[in-house]
Amino acid sequence: MRRALAPLDPDLVATLFTGFLALFGIKPESGNVHLCGSPLYHTAVLTFVTCSLHMGHAVVLRAMQLGLGPRMYHHEEGRPGWLTSNVTRPVMLQDLCDVVLPPEGHNGWTINDREFLTECLYFNLQANRKYEADSGEHDDQVMMWAIAEQMRQFVPRRTGIREVEW
Repeated sequence: MRRALAPLDPDLVATLFTGFLALFGIKPESGNVHLCGSPLYHTAVLTFVTCSLHMGHAVVLRAMQLGLGPRMYHHEEGRPGWLTSNVTRPVMLQDLCDVVLPPEGHNGWTINDREFLTECLYFNLQANRKYEADSGEHDDQVMMWAIAEQMRQFVPRRTGIREVEW
């Protein structure tokens, strides 16, 4: 399925992409390397790669095939990436809801991502008792932001940049 391009100037879109990783304290032109272990057909994966490129970071595609899997985040030994399952998915979505629509008296995120906000309009409780995108709609951005919130909560922040021998 193809989506229409955003009605925004491409240079503005590139600038906006840098804001996503900045939420996690990642700075542009800082010598970071993004390891991509998944195919780029999934929007969530593609978003992280695009953000990294727009921040001037190197991106290694096919990191798993190149033997770089041990350098990636692992939710358990031997399994790189963030675990999204029937158990973790509802928790991830609730945590995302808590930062997007925080309880009274708490600060939340201000998200100006049009695709994410549009997907939220069509992300509902379905007949199968799961929150998912309505039929014919997408949830890639919703899940990308949910994974990002989990990473923000549970992955220790790096305090400095160190050189890595390749």
